[in-house]
Amino acid sequence: MRLYDIRENFPHRAVSGCFMFSVPSRRGLGLLRHIRGMPSRKHHEREDLSMCDVYAIPTDLRVSVQLRAATSLVDGHRAAGVLVESDMVWVPDPPAVFLADSRTHAIEIVISPFPVREELLIERIKVPVITTYEREGNDRPALADLRLASRSRYAPQLREFSGADLARELEETGGDMQLALARIGAVSSDAFDVESSLKQMSQIVNLQGIPDRKPRQPFATYSDLVAAACKVTCRCIPGT
Repeated sequence: MRLYDIRENFPHRAVSGCFMFSVPSRRGLGLLRHIRGMPSRKHHEREDLSMCDVYAIPTDLRVSVQLRAATSLVDGHRAAGVLVESDMVWVPDPPAVFLADSRTHAIEIVISPFPVREELLIERIKVPVITTYEREGNDRPALADLRLASRSRYAPQLREFSGADLARELEETGGDMQLALARIGAVSSDAFDVESSLKQMSQIVNLQGIPDRKPRQPFATYSDLVAAACKVTCRCIPGT
């Protein structure tokens, strides 16, 4: 049984009231889709999504592992990754520069919809934990597992696959994790083509960092002011 917080996955949607649901069944998920502010699967069906991803935003992504101190996404790019869970990124065949920098510098993940569009948020999420996986006798890890400090609003890119198939492909490719994942269909062949989009991502993420201003007309009374403010939080009981 998993708890879903609508506002966590859809902060840009207006959802009235506080909702925290326990979702034990497919029937329960079907009922929740009728709530205002929650998208219906039939409008953007993607066959590779699981029940766990029903409230995530399905779109192609580009994932960049970044040095947080860098002045731009182009300068900060250290590796390409793939979103495998809402709070986890895999970096196949992690580059030496990324492994070295992650020992002494703060790292973050930049997750961008692809094609890059200004109206869809580019996320920047801190990375508190990195785990590497390497075969005995190999100096370089085959995979880095990056745990995110918060969940992405986007649906994971990784498709369901067989562990046995991946192990076989790794043997055949000499441990090339990126190629092996593509061969078994776990990721698209261009999922790691991030560098060509970095300049555009950098421009848009700077624009998105400027908050929208929504000026309102002055309220005649404090009661009117408070009544309007109470509409955005369930902690305030209007009229009391």
